[in-house]
Amino acid sequence: MAATKLQWLIIIGCLSGLGFAGYRIWNRAAQDKVDYPYWCKECKAVFAFSELSKDPKKWRVPPGAPSDSVVICLRCNRGWAYPAARCEQCGAVHLMHFWPDNQCPKCNPSIGQAASAQAVDLTPAQLQRYR
Repeated sequence: MAATKLQWLIIIGCLSGLGFAGYRIWNRAAQDKVDYPYWCKECKAVFAFSELSKDPKKWRVPPGAPSDSVVICLRCNRGWAYPAARCEQCGAVHLMHFWPDNQCPKCNPSIGQAASAQAVDLTPAQLQRYR
């Protein structure tokens, strides 16, 4: 009877290991599909997150950046590039970490108005192709 319990424990352990390995593979594949735009404040270039994720050396956070997701632009190599997010409610693509409040400026007009008053555009025209 002890051998049977041991056999069941081995089978359960193997199945758990296979399940965990399958989850890790699936999770990695899902991460590879994540892609969102970056916009450079300096040169106005737009590039995809996937370009950054291909080579870890490209991920260079400027000193004093408001977030570690703000990087040095891949195009001009000097400007700060900010990630953009798509609003789940209205679909607008807006910059993250560019303004103290990261909420959608279209769904939250007070944020858009406050940014506009400071001549800050949270939805630059270059991002519209990602809509």
